[in-house]
Amino acid sequence: MAPATTDSTRAAAPVWLLIATTALGTSSLNIFVPAMPELVAAFASDIATVNLALSLFLVTIAIGQLICGPIADRHGRRRTLLAGLVIFEVATALCALAPSLELLIAGRIVQAIGACATIVVVRAMVRDSYERERAASVLGFITMVMAVAPALSVALGGYLVERLGWRAGFVVLALAGGAIAAAAVWQLPETLRTSLHLGDRGGLRATWLSYRLLLRSPVFVGFALCLAFTSGAYFAFMAGAPFIIVGLLGRTPTEFGLSFLVIAVGYSSGSFVAARYSVRSGIDRMIIAGTALALAACAAWLIAAHAGAIGMIGLFAPMVVLVFGNGIAMPNAIAAAISVEPRAAGTAAGLVGCAQMAIGAPAMAAVAWLDDGTVLPLIIVMTVTSVLAALAYALAVLSDRAATAARAARAPAASAGE
Repeated sequence: MAPATTDSTRAAAPVWLLIATTALGTSSLNIFVPAMPELVAAFASDIATVNLALSLFLVTIAIGQLICGPIADRHGRRRTLLAGLVIFEVATALCALAPSLELLIAGRIVQAIGACATIVVVRAMVRDSYERERAASVLGFITMVMAVAPALSVALGGYLVERLGWRAGFVVLALAGGAIAAAAVWQLPETLRTSLHLGDRGGLRATWLSYRLLLRSPVFVGFALCLAFTSGAYFAFMAGAPFIIVGLLGRTPTEFGLSFLVIAVGYSSGSFVAARYSVRSGIDRMIIAGTALALAACAAWLIAAHAGAIGMIGLFAPMVVLVFGNGIAMPNAIAAAISVEPRAAGTAAGLVGCAQMAIGAPAMAAVAWLDDGTVLPLIIVMTVTSVLAALAYALAVLSDRAATAARAARAPAASAGE
């Protein structure tokens, strides 16, 4: 077990380092997207095969977080994150040098293993250091600033593809990863508190106890699925947008990349609202507002598609509304899920991240499978995921209310027995 602080003194990692670390993992997904059409030609392949470098990345992160979370609970946040950054660096170099599409896909899978730590550990560290509503606020600030980096990475990726080729993006990721790893060695504290750990010695028994505790909680499952389906709409857009914008609308990769800056503004604005008002308004109101905005955006897409009015504005204007809602809902859903059982915050963060990527991967694949040369399959997938996010939140709320009512009913009986 890594050194830990006492309950009375909570260590907190520098927020700028948490932002940079999380942005690295997210950017490793996004900087690759503008290169996808070029990879089809470069390796004489097809869209579905190239898309494996994206979807398998998400599948690996989904599975890897199930392992990374318990490791962070047992061995500490700092040690787990540093190991993940080393793996990330090695894999990124492999991607940059890959002579074939098969090796590139393999490198992306290993890269995703390292990226797991950038997601799980940061969320667990925030929960270690702050209470529920305050954690939602801090996560809002982190995602607000972090949203700019993935969008910039898409824009940068489009520029690099046109000027230097698809390998340049991986070189940039390797340089950024090395700088963040060095900063983590120097600045990252251990935030895990031993008194909140399940089990005296950790190991498989503690891992099993953590998973059982969380998966048997409808409240946790509901919040985790709410987050997963909310982000699933964004992942679907990431998979379908490059082929719609470049192929269907005839825009360049640079134009595609720059258009994502608008999405960054929308997402970071929503995260800013979450950061400012989560403590004051409460997690439930923020999630309701965010999911309602996403559903409104999907309705606007369906109307525009029916009217044949899908161009760049018709595509991106509703998307800005959707990601604004995501920016409000997601930090609150994360904080709610990982606060259900503080003794297993790392495992909860891993399960939440797993659910997020496990929904994102099939959402992305569904866009490719349903592709008919129009924008309609993308809109359908995004609408379905947004509706399911709202239903998952309803599950969490109703389960929480039922549990609260059951506890209130048992209290008088217990008092009478005494």
